[in-house]
Amino acid sequence: MSSPRSAEPAATGHRLLLVDDEEAILFALEDYLAAAGWQVATAASAAAAEELLAASRFAVAVVDLRLSPEDDEHAGLGVVRRIRELSPQTRVVLLTAYGSRAVEEEARRLGVDSLLAKPQPLAVLEKHLRELAEGGGTAAAAPPSDATPG
Repeated sequence: MSSPRSAEPAATGHRLLLVDDEEAILFALEDYLAAAGWQVATAASAAAAEELLAASRFAVAVVDLRLSPEDDEHAGLGVVRRIRELSPQTRVVLLTAYGSRAVEEEARRLGVDSLLAKPQPLAVLEKHLRELAEGGGTAAAAPPSDATPG
């Protein structure tokens, strides 16, 4: 796995919550982002994310839209609702390979800062997260309204 390569300074000290049911994705994101200076916590389910949110505050949360075959296909939006209730200052990035106009509208209604299509290059994602954590504007990345499963 490659480590972050950026001429810009690392996001040292920013707390980040990663929520995804795919362990390989969690592992890759955690490894890359921790090497970039993030303090990373991971959750493989909505319930695990809620426990972490109740115990800690995060600068940014990255949440997958679909968390498991057993959950609602938009379970990630439920996690976003809990983030907004428990930690309204947390910046939120919703990742999905299953975007639609309805998902985009609900994400915006819930105050999601960024809606990004999967996959995202790790360096691009890290730069985007750092900008959000440091008070940058809401995301400029394209929403996945035309995304297809993949």
